[in-house]
Amino acid sequence: MATIPGTYVRTGLSTVDRVNSIVDNLLSPSMTEFRQISIYHERGTKVTSDTFHFSYQHWNPDFPVQVFLNNDVDPLSDAYYTVNHQMGTITLSQSSMSSTSSDSTSTSSSSTSTSSLSNSSSSDSSSQSSSSCSCSSSTSNSSSSSSSSQSSSSNSFSSSSSSQHGPGINDWISTTYNFDYFPITVLGGFLQRSAEIVNTAAIGPSTNYTLTTAPNNWDGVISDLAFALAMEKLILEQSIWNGKLIFAIGPQALLDGGGDVIGALETLKSNAEERAARTLDNEMFKRIPHVSGPTKYYFDALLVGGGSRRAIDGAWFGRTRGWKPTKYLGSSL
Repeated sequence: MATIPGTYVRTGLSTVDRVNSIVDNLLSPSMTEFRQISIYHERGTKVTSDTFHFSYQHWNPDFPVQVFLNNDVDPLSDAYYTVNHQMGTITLSQSSMSSTSSDSTSTSSSSTSTSSLSNSSSSDSSSQSSSSCSCSSSTSNSSSSSSSSQSSSSNSFSSSSSSQHGPGINDWISTTYNFDYFPITVLGGFLQRSAEIVNTAAIGPSTNYTLTTAPNNWDGVISDLAFALAMEKLILEQSIWNGKLIFAIGPQALLDGGGDVIGALETLKSNAEERAARTLDNEMFKRIPHVSGPTKYYFDALLVGGGSRRAIDGAWFGRTRGWKPTKYLGSSL
């Protein structure tokens, strides 16, 4: 699926074309940084024996997720886990871990049998010199230690995982991911709510448009209102992201505990509201098509004296009941 150039934000996510048009062309350019927020090395919370949950949902699928087991420096291969991007969870693959554990177990068994053969051979040849016994023993020990290191390197899970064929009780993971704070379902709801606001708040008679039936010239004010609602959501949900510093303004802001993020959000919200208010206060905003002014035929009809009628270009005109700047001019002629 296509993404906004230079970002991980996908386009065309809604089933409604009007929503895609406004979100992709009008909203996202101002909200890109809120729709691709990266979280680095967050330690997951184990919710089942092999599934870990993280702080935020709605991960961007095009971002390369990295999963680190315990204190490993290198990330796990994606063959060892499954990502639920919508729910923000990682499930370690039991089948892959089982295969790895079986391989390491067979390797260990092979080394054990080799060691047994060496020991039996050593006991049978007891008449041999002590030097040869020492050599055989050292060879057996080196073979055993070599197989142990292979077993350790092939399965990085804790020792308790060998019996469970999966992550052990003491295993944990940390993950680097990228999420969208405003998924398309949330933005679509903001757009619909904005259309309802325009229906009732704009100067003029109340209307009953939906997002799909509203005039095209409403797109600008609808997007401004939706942006203001998005900033309001961030302000109301400060307790969710405060302290996590996902909206920190700069390096110094990190030292100051996040900086004046709320003040910045309030400014963005008020700017969008002011732009929308100027449009809603325009008396001509809902008057489309605009009423045209009087034409020369209108004035020609007013100059007919005594209430008589005459034809102009095949049409009959007489007195009208509309605007008459020369109401009594006809009687004086």
